[in-house]
Amino acid sequence: MNHARVDPTPGLNSLPSGPPLLGLYEEWRRISQLESEAIDNTAWTQVDSLQNSKYQLQSSILEATRALYTEASEAHLHRGRLDDEIRNVIQDLMLMERRNADRLALKQRELEHRRAELDRASRNLRQVHRAYGTSRSPAWTSYS
Repeated sequence: MNHARVDPTPGLNSLPSGPPLLGLYEEWRRISQLESEAIDNTAWTQVDSLQNSKYQLQSSILEATRALYTEASEAHLHRGRLDDEIRNVIQDLMLMERRNADRLALKQRELEHRRAELDRASRNLRQVHRAYGTSRSPAWTSYS
């Protein structure tokens, strides 16, 4: 007889606070994706706004996580599977955060390089201006 092994430890979806917590994590993922696009488009105001949204989301995630673990404790459930599921979700989100940080660092290097080019061009223009600039011949200034 073939008996399928049933995992006696509940997952995130088996507790009332699980789906709301997963929804908050999904919102974080959505915001991070938008942030990635904003970084690629150098939309810094949007990046700032999205980072603020994630900052505000943190307290909701912490509150939902506490509620989930309180429910698990009150039901005398083993937290192992919950911890594993949460860890997996968080690892994915951390990977997205790392990629966005790498994108930001790359954009910063690109902008620093561009600024250095503009600074060189500005110095060159000043040198050209000094060399060939608005010096008047004394003979011309005496006739008025």
